[in-house]
Amino acid sequence: MTTLQDTSPNGTTPDTSHQALRDFRARAQRLFKSQQERIRSLEQAIAEQLDADGEPSSAGASDSGSAVSSREEQDLRAQLAQARKLLNVRADELKRLRAQVAAATSGSTKSMPSDYLMSFPSCG
Repeated sequence: MTTLQDTSPNGTTPDTSHQALRDFRARAQRLFKSQQERIRSLEQAIAEQLDADGEPSSAGASDSGSAVSSREEQDLRAQLAQARKLLNVRADELKRLRAQVAAATSGSTKSMPSDYLMSFPSCG
């Protein structure tokens, strides 16, 4: 595999590393968008569930049913908080990777470890 530090005999970076960077950037963007869409879907499902729990038809529920609904609401809110936290972590990773890609393409000698790059699952 070509690394960012590999150069051709004339001292320029081979086109394959630029293509690898473009591929990596596209892959990271797809991963981020996929995570964002999952979060949006989860938020929508949680909002729909909370709306359904708050409808007048459920107002006559027993106290035990109300307690269960309250626990479910807390669980859903915790899931939403976890999903938002995950999205923020992914956003931070993407920002850091973009900075590394920008540094690598601007002639910096730093490279991205291939093990780290390969740790991202494909977003098919």
